[in-house]
Amino acid sequence: MLRAAIERITEYIKFSLIILFRLCVILPLAYIIPKKRNLAIFVGSHSGLFFDNAKYLFLYLHGLRKKDMEYYFLTEDKNIFDELNQEKLPALLYKRFYTIIKMLRANILISDSNEWSWKIGYHFLLGSYKVQLWHGVGFKRLIINKPEDFEILKSFKGKLVYYLRGRLQKYDLFISTSEFYSQNVFSKSANFDTILETGYPRNDSFFVKPDKYSLLGADREAFNRIINLKDKYKITLFIPTFRDSGGDPINDKALNISRLSRFAKENNFYVILKFHNWKQMAGPIYDVRFDNVENVIRYDPAADIYPALPLTDFLITDYSSVYMDYLFLNKPILFFPYDYVKYIKKDREVQFDYNWITPGPKCHDQDELEGEIKNILNGGNDKYAEKRKEISDLAFKYKDGKASERIWGFIKENYMK
Repeated sequence: MLRAAIERITEYIKFSLIILFRLCVILPLAYIIPKKRNLAIFVGSHSGLFFDNAKYLFLYLHGLRKKDMEYYFLTEDKNIFDELNQEKLPALLYKRFYTIIKMLRANILISDSNEWSWKIGYHFLLGSYKVQLWHGVGFKRLIINKPEDFEILKSFKGKLVYYLRGRLQKYDLFISTSEFYSQNVFSKSANFDTILETGYPRNDSFFVKPDKYSLLGADREAFNRIINLKDKYKITLFIPTFRDSGGDPINDKALNISRLSRFAKENNFYVILKFHNWKQMAGPIYDVRFDNVENVIRYDPAADIYPALPLTDFLITDYSSVYMDYLFLNKPILFFPYDYVKYIKKDREVQFDYNWITPGPKCHDQDELEGEIKNILNGGNDKYAEKRKEISDLAFKYKDGKASERIWGFIKENYMK
């Protein structure tokens, strides 16, 4: 008991010293040091992974070859930093002194998640314009900001604590995909001055061929295997989402991977299995070793899947918002909500009717899933083509590959003058 008390006191003292340092040193520096008007910093999710919307808007800017712009991709991951440097892409490694100086001088911060604000030097970026690209639209209730957060902010103490911790970030610009999502989702869950319905930069990748830059951050070994297989086999991508309470289709025994392997081999198709990047899987998978499973390819959970999406013939998911982006490809989607009741009670609330907003068959066990896969492989009737268009039109105002162009045009016009 004494040891636990000492640990709590130690943690409190440590936290207090950090807050004091931020308040007395970093905050004054952030406001005293002048911002460089044409300096933009991009931050990926988690530790600064090179994928999702931040990656694709960064590559768009790099492709413009603007000599009057200074821009960097900020990461905590040394491997990502080295890989970007090797390709001569401007990158910064957090917490180097040079990086801190650039952060203090940055006029624009662009991210696609909230994690940067409590992981990557939030206070060094005070005074910068904040642009939130976000990372998906679907049917799950977003937890960008909770209602109780806004209640806390009504008091001075609450504002001070949240400000010093970098929580409940307010954005100058928030990116949406359509009026439907602006009104029904983001306006109720995010704190921003301006919302812009441009679409997502990552979906621009569907309109161009992958190049050496877009393949950075991807699982190139798996990607190359897909390229070599696609002319001989049908390929499906299976993306189960992350569950806060733990579990996944294999661990929950809703899906037997040995049986799936045999089924795929017998029916001449391959399964690309990509778990959420929070769900790292390696070594033995329950009853078999994953590397020995035929016709099933493991895609690195922490890698960018978007270059591989157009190479697949259909998608299988449960609750992942990736299915919305897959609508751009107008290919069949199968849903596998085997644990729906448990998921909405223990993991995430839904804000739209699941059956309405998911344009594809719902499979609740492996038998049903295999039956729907066979229907697709045999060229069966596609009953959900019109439904896919309905949801796609609702979710995306633009489908032209110019999301990055619209976003950057707004940033340049409003934050760089």
